[in-house]
Amino acid sequence: MKLLKLSLVILLAALPILIYRYSNGQYLEIISSAGKNVFQVELATTPKELQFGLMYRKELADDQGMLFIFERPAIQSFWMKNTYIPLDIIFISDDWRIINIAENSGPCLLDPCTMYYSSGPAKYVLEIKAGLSKEKQIQVGNQVYWPH
Repeated sequence: MKLLKLSLVILLAALPILIYRYSNGQYLEIISSAGKNVFQVELATTPKELQFGLMYRKELADDQGMLFIFERPAIQSFWMKNTYIPLDIIFISDDWRIINIAENSGPCLLDPCTMYYSSGPAKYVLEIKAGLSKEKQIQVGNQVYWPH
């Protein structure tokens, strides 16, 4: 009986976290040599969202990111103008494989800003907190899943 009560308490305590993480399907998984990495993602799909991205944000949790979705695969370019958080910029092909990563892309302090490019046609770009790619062993060739 005590085990049943304890199990119920643990389930009820974890429920809000699970509901938050998976409630709207806006999460993304990357399978790396370190295992499955889950990120709660905000989507950038409109021209304005694609242009502004994470500009002016002051914080980003380790399990959060922004997924940029482009109309078609192309060489994508990003810069860090007005972006206060150092980021890892992960370029993803239309078949959901990582093609390259611009690690530790720091805020732009001087004009012109450094540009970060995909090494090939990318349809998606994921921005996460700088250093997480290395920490979570995310690398070129890893499979990405987005159950939209």
